[in-house]
Amino acid sequence: MDVKQLTHFLAVVDHQNFTRAAQAVMIAQPALSISIRKFEQQLGIQLFTRLDKQVRLTQEGRALEPHARKILQQVEDAKLAVDEMKGLLKGEVRLGTPSMMGSYFFPEIVMAFKTAYPHLKMTVVEAGTQDIRRMLLSGEIDLGVIRNKEVPDDLEVDQIFRSEMVAVVSQHHAFAQRDSLGFDEFLTKNW
Repeated sequence: MDVKQLTHFLAVVDHQNFTRAAQAVMIAQPALSISIRKFEQQLGIQLFTRLDKQVRLTQEGRALEPHARKILQQVEDAKLAVDEMKGLLKGEVRLGTPSMMGSYFFPEIVMAFKTAYPHLKMTVVEAGTQDIRRMLLSGEIDLGVIRNKEVPDDLEVDQIFRSEMVAVVSQHHAFAQRDSLGFDEFLTKNW
C-alpha cells in the first residue's frame, strides 16, 4: 500500500467515476483502472462495485476510506513540517497588527523580512486586538500581534516584547523618591 494507491482510491471515492477521478489526479483513465485493480489484488479484496458507469464502495472500501483520508492528511502534515524546517521560499504570509504598533514597530521588521525572504509576499493587516484574534482563529491571517491576555487555547503565543509604563512626577511629589510603583497603587492613589 502506498500514497499513490491511496490517492487514486480516494479520487474514485470522491468522483464516483473513473474518468473524472483520472482527470482529477491527472493520469489516463486506463492507468487509474489498472492502479485500482492492482491495489485490490494487493489487499485481496474488492473496493468498488462497478455497474455501467457508476462506481460504489463495497463494505471493505467503506472501511478503508477513513483510514486512507487520515493517512494522506498525515503525509500532507509531514510535508508541511519538513517545508517549515527548510524555511519558506515562496507564498504569502498575512500579519495582523494593532494600528499604532503596526506603523511604529513593524516597518523595520517587514523590510528585514522582505530582505530575508524576497519571494514571500507579506501582507500587513491593521486591526484591533479582538479583530486580530478572530482573524487568527478563522484563518484569515497567519500571524498576529495581540495583548497576551485571555488568549484562546487554539492560538500559540510567543512573546515578542514587554512594555514598561513609567510614572512621571515632579521632584516634590511623594512618589519622586520611589524606585518603583505598583500599577494598582498608581491607579488608586488620590491625587
